Amino acid sequence: MSGWLSALLLLFPLSLIFYFIPGTKGSNKYGLRPPPNSKVVIASSIVFPLMMVVLIGIMATNSTPSIKKSLDKEKKARDNTEQQNKDARSDLERLERHMKEQEQ
Repeated sequence: MSGWLSALLLLFPLSLIFYFIPGTKGSNKYGLRPPPNSKVVIASSIVFPLMMVVLIGIMATNSTPSIKKSLDKEKKARDNTEQQNKDARSDLERLERHMKEQEQ
């Protein structure tokens, strides 16, 4: 196979073609054909990806409450800031009114 055919690896759906292209029967310039995969290799190729999915699911489940907690903290801080801004505006308006009264 040529190097151009290996460029298909960059596009995942097209790289699936390698699953269906048979290899060289017998030996070639790289040596003998490797033996078929054992049952342990086949089983682990199924079990390990499933374990990763389960572990990622567990990590996502455990991180969800902490994300919610930090979002709640942020909302509370934003509400506090808005309230402080309102208080500061009302204090400023009161001060401006007081200064106008002093001028008159």
